[in-house]
Amino acid sequence: MTQTQLLSQLTLRFQNQDILDGADLIQLISEALIDYNASRPQQIIEDLTGTDTTSLALPSVWETNFSQILSLEIIELEDGEEISTLMNADEYEIYQSPTETYIKCSDDTDSDYTYRITFTTQHIISDSECTPSDKDTLSILAHATSNGFYVLASATISQIDQEMGNAIIEGRRGRKSPSEEYLNLAQKYDIQWRKAMNLPVDDSQAQPNIAAISLEWRGEGNGKLNHRFF
Repeated sequence: MTQTQLLSQLTLRFQNQDILDGADLIQLISEALIDYNASRPQQIIEDLTGTDTTSLALPSVWETNFSQILSLEIIELEDGEEISTLMNADEYEIYQSPTETYIKCSDDTDSDYTYRITFTTQHIISDSECTPSDKDTLSILAHATSNGFYVLASATISQIDQEMGNAIIEGRRGRKSPSEEYLNLAQKYDIQWRKAMNLPVDDSQAQPNIAAISLEWRGEGNGKLNHRFF
């Protein structure tokens, strides 16, 4: 699914409101992707050549301040077969000098060996590339949708006393306020997201609580997003 397709589906879910605009919906997708990367980053495997020194160059797609080494193996060829030796985590580290950042090993690396690194990078969703699976992309959509409905619930919460008062006067006690309806939708999609990411889902997420909503807004008086969600 491309970014345009994802945005199109999100737009359909928020077409009957005038608080979130197109830029806000794009930000919702970006925020949801950040949370997805925190839970399920992309794993890359790359072979590095030994240098006969203690240093190894970082992979070309290494992302400073995000990527982490998951494993580093020494690969030897013996009779045409690969023999792998897993290095302990205390045998290497990411080292940053004044001029460069690289992998520093406790012992010299061997130029006759290959060093196979498994590491993390961020997933990408654009019109030219989408690295999450189709299933996970739908989960990201659910998370963006949930966050959007939380924003709408928060934006309309100031009206709840008046709405409930009108409901009592008109004998409509059983009717939910817009804030409550938005919150119910937010929690519905949040549970979809949490289950897909194997995140905990507790009873409180099934019980709407308007008072629990606390989001930050830009001081522009128009309810724009300025918050990192959970």
